[in-house]
Amino acid sequence: MRKGSSDRVVLDPTDLPLGSLEAAAILHVAPDAVLVVDRGERIVFANTTAGEMFDVAPDALVGSLLAELLPASSRHQHHGSVAGYFEAPTKRPMGSGRALMARRRDG
Repeated sequence: MRKGSSDRVVLDPTDLPLGSLEAAAILHVAPDAVLVVDRGERIVFANTTAGEMFDVAPDALVGSLLAELLPASSRHQHHGSVAGYFEAPTKRPMGSGRALMARRRDG
């Protein structure tokens, strides 16, 4: 945490471990869909907005492979992108300059 203007305390999300209740609560109310994946491209966290986007409970996404949410034509390219990210992680917008495509569980 750090002090903000007028001595108010500003929460820095990097101070919280992902598994903490506070971090989960912050991510669940985010207006954007949030999926967190491990190196094996398995979803380890999905927020409420992601669940709404894919028309499934967020907990039902956890444990799934990220590729299951991608159109078949995008899976190979995306696998390379994820592998490249884990080799050299950087803060970057997802799909910058590209149209992002996904598929809901109902196809």
